Amino acid sequence: MNFEELETEFYSLADTDKYFRKLPKFVPFAEQFAYAFDKAQGN
Repeated sequence: MNFEELETEFYSLADTDKYFRKLPKFVPFAEQFAYAFDKAQGN
């Protein structure tokens, strides 16, 4: 599964003031999961 497209879309939405004024608390956990998943896949 390629997270890059999803990540790009998420941050294009999350970077707007309309949705988030600051990063939600789950973002660091989501980034850590994506990094660990990517490493497990050998990337």
